[in-house]
Amino acid sequence: LMLNLLKSRGITIGHKFGDGPSWIMRVIRTAGDLLGFDSDFLLKHSFKRNIYFIPLSKEYKKFLNGKTKQPVFTNYTKRELVDFWKERWFQKRKTNPEVIEKILEFIPDNFNI
Repeated sequence: LMLNLLKSRGITIGHKFGDGPSWIMRVIRTAGDLLGFDSDFLLKHSFKRNIYFIPLSKEYKKFLNGKTKQPVFTNYTKRELVDFWKERWFQKRKTNPEVIEKILEFIPDNFNI
């Protein structure tokens, strides 16, 4: 729905690696601003992080769009979830120079919990 709103206003958010912070976060911020929400509040968290999504239901899109009332869950093992995350996100980032630079600049005392 947020993407539909942005498209109706002629707003396109880039979706390729290197376009900036998380594409999803930029979509939420832009749509939130258009709707008059405090986008900083919508996106507030104690440290910069990505949110990783793994569908745990076979028909998750239908459930999230209200087309079915009960999701049918898939019971992945912890190992399967970790392997999925490694393949989908970790492998690409562990060799990315910008990510490596941020890790090397990390100061534990600046980490807020």
